[in-house]
Amino acid sequence: MGEWPSGRWLGQVRPASSWTQLFADYGTIHLDAGWLTFIRDGESEPAWQVPVPTITASQYTIFANSSLRISAPSIGELKVTVSEEHINRFSRNDFKTMRERRYAAQFLELLRQCGARA
Repeated sequence: MGEWPSGRWLGQVRPASSWTQLFADYGTIHLDAGWLTFIRDGESEPAWQVPVPTITASQYTIFANSSLRISAPSIGELKVTVSEEHINRFSRNDFKTMRERRYAAQFLELLRQCGARA
C-alpha cells in the first residue's frame, strides 16, 4: 500500500454499554501508519493502540449522544466522538454537534482507507 492516511482528533471514548457521558475518557486519538491510538488527557502512554484492519466502525444517527461505534478484538466495543474542537463535557451545543458529525464522517472515511470495515 502507498502512504497511509493520518490524523489527530480530540476524542471522547466510553464503553458501548454506557448511556451517559459521565464515564467517558477524554484525550487524543491518533491515526498513523495503519494504527489507531488513544491517549487519555494528562497521560503520555496510550490507553490502547489497535491495528486499523482489525476495526469495525459505523456512524450513529444524529439522535445518539456519540458519533461513532468502534470495535476491535483487543478493545471491545466503544462509543467514540471525534472532533477538531474542544469536546463539551457538561453541556450541549447543537451547532458543534453537527460539526462533530462531519468530523466523524471524515474520520470514518480515513479508517476505511486504512482497511477498517466501515
